[in-house]
Amino acid sequence: MAGLRSNVKLYAMMVALTLNLGFGFGVSAAPAASAETTHPEVTKLVINIPSRTLWVYSGDRIVRYFPVGVGRPGYMTPLGQYKITHKVLEPGWEHPYVGRGKIRIPPGEGNPLGTRWMGFHYYKNGEYGIHGTDRPSSVGQFSSHGCVRMKIKDAETLFDMVEVGTPVEVTYQTVLVRPKGNEMRIVVYPDVFKRGMPDAEKVINDIRRQYPYAKVDPEKIRQALANPLQQPIAVGLTRDDTMTAMDKPPVPPQSSAPSSEVVSASNSGKELEPFDRETQSSMHEHLE
Repeated sequence: MAGLRSNVKLYAMMVALTLNLGFGFGVSAAPAASAETTHPEVTKLVINIPSRTLWVYSGDRIVRYFPVGVGRPGYMTPLGQYKITHKVLEPGWEHPYVGRGKIRIPPGEGNPLGTRWMGFHYYKNGEYGIHGTDRPSSVGQFSSHGCVRMKIKDAETLFDMVEVGTPVEVTYQTVLVRPKGNEMRIVVYPDVFKRGMPDAEKVINDIRRQYPYAKVDPEKIRQALANPLQQPIAVGLTRDDTMTAMDKPPVPPQSSAPSSEVVSASNSGKELEPFDRETQSSMHEHLE
């Protein structure tokens, strides 16, 4: 009888831990697995929508980055400052657009959420989260209803790196500044959600706030902005060695106009290319 009571109690706890998350997703809560691999302390995650990239920061350094799938037009992943609210190991899924409980997929093969869920933003109808996917081709594209999709292995890696409470920032930067050595380069992404592109002067100001001695070609920046190639384009030098302290231009003031993000390879210790060739190719096909 004692064993029966224990089993009933365990079953009741399992039922109580079944949550309805984001767009009707039914996610079965389970203890977060402890990480066996030592990772650097993660201080924040930054998800940039135009580049479909997730950067992992430790202090002011980028220590990892991953391609992600974000919200498609009409379902843009919400911009803002959030935190990881909870982590779920082996989540279940419930169809978001039919009656509650009519279509459910249990944890395991074919589950749309993959093997990991990291919730970061509740709203009136559910929750947005970072999760794996059974459709790896959707990673690196505008493919979801607002959640952030990752390849299964990438989601598992990130799951072990973050904690409940880790800050999550969702940004919209169509221009990324990516210096390489003394070469100043920018990567320009299409403005899919029509929120506005920075002009050449704004990009130059953003560069010079980080690199006061930079020498850039405004015409090359204009050409890059007019033709978003989603790959690094050289637009000048990070430092003009002929410039003296007397020649240094004043630091430009901050502006409320659409800006560019400085993502320096020197911060991460390695080259920050947008994606691997397979993912980059699928992105171009999607946008053509």
